Amino acid sequence: MKNSSLSKTLMVAISIIFICSLMVSSAVSILRPIQTAHKAPQQFRTILLAAGLVSSADKAKTEENMSLFQQVEPRILTLSDATLAIHINEQGYDYRQFIEDPNASTPINKKEDLARLGRRPKHMPIYWIHSSLSKAKLVLPIYGKGMWSMIHGYIALEQDLNTIVGIQFYDLAETPGIGDRILDKTWLDGWQGKQLYDAKGNLAFKFGNMSNSTDQMLSRYQVDSITGATITVNALANIIEFWFGENAYGPFLEQQSIKKQDAEG
Repeated sequence: MKNSSLSKTLMVAISIIFICSLMVSSAVSILRPIQTAHKAPQQFRTILLAAGLVSSADKAKTEENMSLFQQVEPRILTLSDATLAIHINEQGYDYRQFIEDPNASTPINKKEDLARLGRRPKHMPIYWIHSSLSKAKLVLPIYGKGMWSMIHGYIALEQDLNTIVGIQFYDLAETPGIGDRILDKTWLDGWQGKQLYDAKGNLAFKFGNMSNSTDQMLSRYQVDSITGATITVNALANIIEFWFGENAYGPFLEQQSIKKQDAEG
């Protein structure tokens, strides 16, 4: 009798667990498209903010953001040879899904891994801007290890693919009140008009104390540091150096600049 009761209790417990697991699985399946749809407009808005097509003061209206995003052309860049991939669907492509995928990413030599990524996706989305409302012509995603977290962001460049129009960071967990000051609008505005490369094509961008900069030629490559957030700012310097170096966007930008010069010549 006792064994029969125990068996029934176990059967009921197993049935409840099975039903609950089905409910959880169903909920995940139902909510995933909703979560993706919710995340996409946020991503669009961050890109639009970097490109200067919307301002941080504007209310986030999904319909308006989607309308503006029609002026953005997403493409997929193959980092190994600086060519545009034609076999990957650009719509909704999220590089973060492939960061640890051994089939879709490659390990980075420790000496070259300035941004402390470990592995780098084989492909990255890039965004050409087709709008007269902004100076931005290209928006590029960047990311790397900060003090406590991975820092993700978008940086927008002018027609020369060198002058910065704007930058936005998101998806980070740096020290509140210190490292997270990289989100302050005033500081982000200080990136506008700065250049990444010098006249010889060398990466010249850096952080420093602008009040101590007497050379106007050098100040065009320099953004003010943040007092107390040295580790986070140094991490950003490494992120910029990696993504705009020879192991990431550098060859593509150089290639595009040469094409532009040939077209103008």
